[in-house]
Amino acid sequence: MSPLMHEKRTEYVSSMTKDQWQWDRLYEAAAAVRNERRISDYVTCGEQEIRKVVAILPDGSSGAPCGACRELMVQLMPENYKSIEIMMDYRTERVMTLGELTPAWWI
Repeated sequence: MSPLMHEKRTEYVSSMTKDQWQWDRLYEAAAAVRNERRISDYVTCGEQEIRKVVAILPDGSSGAPCGACRELMVQLMPENYKSIEIMMDYRTERVMTLGELTPAWWI
């Protein structure tokens, strides 16, 4: 007789896509460094490629980045800004591109 034979066990299995995993990591990283502060006018340090953005609001939810942030992204990537993915609602996994959020930009 095996000692495990009469035991009842419950297992939970979940799966997620690579994209969901990336959003989870990005959300966790953004939430970990969220801090209200003033930054300088020179913020890029040479980096200028953005693929995904998650903005953490004061209440801990996610939402659209502010207008200044959108403008900075457009200026950093004038040819490709429309493809930047933005997590609009982390809980419902609602994603928009910057092109959808900002359809007619001045640049």
